[in-house]
Amino acid sequence: MSARTLKLPATESAEIESPRSPSQEIETARLGLMQNNARNAETRYPEWMDLKTVTRYAAVSERTIREWIHRATSPLPAVRVGTKILVNRSVFNEWLKLHPLSPANTVDVAAIAKQIITELAG
Repeated sequence: MSARTLKLPATESAEIESPRSPSQEIETARLGLMQNNARNAETRYPEWMDLKTVTRYAAVSERTIREWIHRATSPLPAVRVGTKILVNRSVFNEWLKLHPLSPANTVDVAAIAKQIITELAG
């Protein structure tokens, strides 16, 4: 089989872009997706969300949201309007940023267990 060559017409003002690496292409696509997701979240979710909407927004159970609202320290801010509990989307996002996941290896389980045993025995 012979290989065929396709000749494209030359354009007078053709600009040649510098080639981009695959990692640059991936990063550009990822940034575009993140910006789209942020815009979609703003249009899909109202500023004040009831518990069912918060569960969809955060992808956690209603029980988890209620536990966050009733935490003894640093609870999730919420308001009650009649029988509904409402959470402000912007406040929720800020609250999440203030509560990052702590890696398990930063918690000294042995020390906690020893303290509990000492308190129960004492």
